[in-house]
Amino acid sequence: RNEDGSPRLGGICLVAGLGGAQHRDGSLEYYFSEPVVENEAKGVAPLILAYTELLRLN
Repeated sequence: RNEDGSPRLGGICLVAGLGGAQHRDGSLEYYFSEPVVENEAKGVAPLILAYTELLRLN
């Protein structure tokens, strides 16, 4: 949680993808070298979608 009590989602890879050996070679070393951030849309959006699916089931 943030200091104000709002939720915070961490452990999100900031950028990862493929783009050729000079930029993004797709190796584990490349992926693990990317910054890990909080509250990034690529991590938050799937969480929200999963939550809405759970709500739909109830």
